[in-house]
Amino acid sequence: MQRIFDSEAEVRAGAASLCAARVSRASDSAPLISALTRLSNDPDEPVRKAVSEVVRELRDQPLQPLRQLLRALIDSPSYTHATPQLLIVLQNAKDKVDDLVDKAAHAFLAVHREEVSDPHWSGCRCALHRGPRRTGIGAG
Repeated sequence: MQRIFDSEAEVRAGAASLCAARVSRASDSAPLISALTRLSNDPDEPVRKAVSEVVRELRDQPLQPLRQLLRALIDSPSYTHATPQLLIVLQNAKDKVDDLVDKAAHAFLAVHREEVSDPHWSGCRCALHRGPRRTGIGAG
C-alpha cells in the first residue's frame, strides 16, 4: 500500500476510486478505510475528489460500519467534494446518524460561512434545508 501513497497523483486517484467503489462491499474494509482516510488529506485535489466518490457508493447502505471513515471524510479537505452527496446520504440513512449530520452541518457552515451570511445567497436549497428527514435522526 505504501507504494501507492508514494506514486504519482494519477495512481493515487485511481487507488482512491477503487477503494471508494469497494469499501461498502468488502468483507474486510479496514485496509480500504485506512487508505481512503489517508488519501482524503492528499495534497493533490484530483486524489481528494476521487476519495469523495465513496459517498455515492453509500446510498442505501448501512452507515454504522463506516462511521469512522465518514467522520474522517468530514474532517478532511475531501469534504468539499463530498458535501452534496454526503448530505443526501445522511438525510436518507436508515441508521441513526445524528452525530454525523451535526458534524457535516458544522463543516458545511465552516466552509461556506461567508456565503451563508450573505443575504443574497440562495444556498438554502441545499440538502441541509430540505423538508423533514426520513432518517433515524432524533430516534432513540
